[in-house]
Amino acid sequence: MFPYIFILLSFAIDQSHSQAGTNAPRLALYPPPFTTTSTRFGLLVVITNPNATTGAISLQCQANLFSFISNAQNAVNNPPCGNPSIIATTAAPPTQGPGVTAPTAGDWGVLEVQALQPDQQIYHQPVKVSRNVAATESVREYVVVSCCTLALTQNLQVATLVVADLSRNRTVNWDQAAARVNIDTGTAYQNPAFVNISPCPCDITQNACDMDCCCDNDCTASDTSSFRGCISGLPGGQAAPYPEYYCKSAHVPKEDWFPLMCVEREYNALIGFYYAASTTIRNSEALDNKVASESFYSYSRPSLSTSQTTIYKKGTSVKSITAGVAARRVGTVVLPQRILSGQCLTTAPVRYLEDQQSDCTFSLTRDLCSSDSIFSGYFYLQPSSNPLAFAVQGSPTDDNAAETNVNYFCTSDFSGYVKNSSATIPNVTTSTFFNFALPSNTACLDVCGNYICEEGVITDTAEPTRGTRCPFDNGSTLPPVPNINGNTCENAVLDVKYEFQWKGTRIVKVDATVILGNVPLSAEVTQRYEAKFNHQYVANGTVASDNYRNVTTTYDRSTGYDFGKPLQSGMEIINQTDNTFMYVNTNRSQQMAVWDTGADGLCFNAGRRQIEFGNDVFSSCFVKLSLQDLNNCSNIRKTLVNRLNNLMKADKIGRLGNNNYLNSAYWINVAREDISAECTGYLASLDDATNNSRLSYEARGLCVDIISGIHLDVMYAVTGKLNATPIYEVIGSRISYVKSEWQLTCPKGETNACNTPGFVDTFEVTSSVRFTLVPGNRPERLPRYQDSKYKDICSQDVCWEAFIYPISSYYEGVDKDQVLVQVLLIIVILIGFLVFLRPWWYII
Repeated sequence: MFPYIFILLSFAIDQSHSQAGTNAPRLALYPPPFTTTSTRFGLLVVITNPNATTGAISLQCQANLFSFISNAQNAVNNPPCGNPSIIATTAAPPTQGPGVTAPTAGDWGVLEVQALQPDQQIYHQPVKVSRNVAATESVREYVVVSCCTLALTQNLQVATLVVADLSRNRTVNWDQAAARVNIDTGTAYQNPAFVNISPCPCDITQNACDMDCCCDNDCTASDTSSFRGCISGLPGGQAAPYPEYYCKSAHVPKEDWFPLMCVEREYNALIGFYYAASTTIRNSEALDNKVASESFYSYSRPSLSTSQTTIYKKGTSVKSITAGVAARRVGTVVLPQRILSGQCLTTAPVRYLEDQQSDCTFSLTRDLCSSDSIFSGYFYLQPSSNPLAFAVQGSPTDDNAAETNVNYFCTSDFSGYVKNSSATIPNVTTSTFFNFALPSNTACLDVCGNYICEEGVITDTAEPTRGTRCPFDNGSTLPPVPNINGNTCENAVLDVKYEFQWKGTRIVKVDATVILGNVPLSAEVTQRYEAKFNHQYVANGTVASDNYRNVTTTYDRSTGYDFGKPLQSGMEIINQTDNTFMYVNTNRSQQMAVWDTGADGLCFNAGRRQIEFGNDVFSSCFVKLSLQDLNNCSNIRKTLVNRLNNLMKADKIGRLGNNNYLNSAYWINVAREDISAECTGYLASLDDATNNSRLSYEARGLCVDIISGIHLDVMYAVTGKLNATPIYEVIGSRISYVKSEWQLTCPKGETNACNTPGFVDTFEVTSSVRFTLVPGNRPERLPRYQDSKYKDICSQDVCWEAFIYPISSYYEGVDKDQVLVQVLLIIVILIGFLVFLRPWWYII
């Protein structure tokens, strides 16, 4: 009980200490006068403004019992602490220990209180009060607790009143239990259908008064007078309160419709829904039979199955094995993965036929730069040619590992992985566009900046690079462990990619790519992880005829797309001689993609992210431009159009999940918005404007008709079913552009700030993809009033849905069956009214 009271009072103590109205020291007891039903309670003694005192302040506290409230109030006004005429008692401690004074004959007492030490920021001490003897009868006692200081120039005193409402001790004397109770005789209960077997549920102690149980017949008038109140509701033997929707409810305020729509319900014993009387249980055998005949719900924590999996199935964890050693060790292939809370699970298992792609950000500390951390190459798959390495187990029952090839690349460009790297990230005060420049031969560009001649194509340097093969990598050597060299963690893992080749229920081969780098310590490193499963089609030892590229995707080659799988796209290659179709170039650089920014978010370092079927995506990157850059709007427009079209370069999209790149019937055209008008209808630069339309100096830094984003719409439909599985097929696509105005935003009140060298502003370049499911059946034509933008207009101003609203599909009130009964009743009353009154007679 003591910790409970002290926690509640902590705020009051601090408040009292901070709000003392005078500079003189003052002693106080908290809480103020209160009532308790326990023989033990606690208080806090506090001293405020102890400016005139130094060192420890000794305290003396005592508890005094008074028979009348008036005497207790006088003692509070004149604290008895330190008065030799009033004997103080010491409380009996729960357990005797060293330094504790033994209790005296007084009823109430106080344990020894420690001294206050303001010089050590100790302004309060607990005061523990207890009754030395148990209460033999229910009684109300007035206890005055007082404290005073000792050995001060002017001693301080304080007292408070505690009212104790106590009941006599209910300890059971088990020595007499055998003489009074016959365990072989059962207690007979009367039929509950006619007799209330529990008129007083709170009467739980036989032949004794239960606190606050007003229906307990064992309670005397003295016991009842000490109650704080009666237990309410059914537990206290009183009627249960009626719910607000009952007609007998007395709640206020009542709604207008309450008398008509309230619920009338009655509990009647004649219904007879009672439990059958149970037989007497006199031995353990009867108890076991009773328990066995009952049904119970038991919760048990889910445990991992220990049964051995014999084959790989979709969702099964991929196993790893060391088959080259005598003692075979089997584990689980894991890759870190971000979970719903945003945190990273470092030991998420790789599951069979489930592609995954994730990234996690860690602060590279000295502890993480070690051989057993997530930055170590030993944490991931290792080449199967090394007998000590962990490789992929081809099947859960195999003793040999599947062919596992791991290529290690060492890179010095970790700008896409480290947030605070300054090696390739331009300064924030420097204008930053794309890591690309238009070709000097403008004859290879059209008015919008697109390439029109093949030799003018410039390699996109914004693609992420893997670096070069590490010197130690010979196909079988294990990677070096991370080590600390000065302030750098060498050989830290930055990127991991697994490509599993599977066939049936086995993993045939694994190709892994691991990128290592030397990263500064204390840097925020974003690791990237990817696992893909590719189906290997082989028939009679030769490549199947429909396996156009030897290895295809995981889904069936004859069906449509699967959600989350890559969207097939590419560039159509035409025979220049006879202008006929040759094939579709499906290289990654020719496919549709969206921005994949690094830690800095700049377009300068942005790469390409593959588009997945069915997943709407919006991504963007940022460019930083100065006033000088915005004075050459033509270059900005052409560069943006060139980079956006390079991002979504493909002019063909595959209809199905696996398409023959040699057959044009597998591909549909991509409609592209014509923006030639925006490319030719603007001022090349501000300096090219005539005097009549020349912009003022304040308007410099403005470029209009900027193509700042690209958007791909993909329409697909269900064109059939295979084994009850829908076949999703792409039936159309279109590329549109986002137009905006870019204007330099200058700080208010600083007119020349934009012209200051180093002043740049940030602009956003967007890319997005939206997938739309086209219904298979042609939708019914809507009436004009439903097609109107005013949704509340009804046909000819007659809203039949409102007339029959309670039985319409829009109604969300009470149960439909109750509403239907009321509607039918109204219809019967209306028909009876018409039959008996026959109003049509008067009309005729």
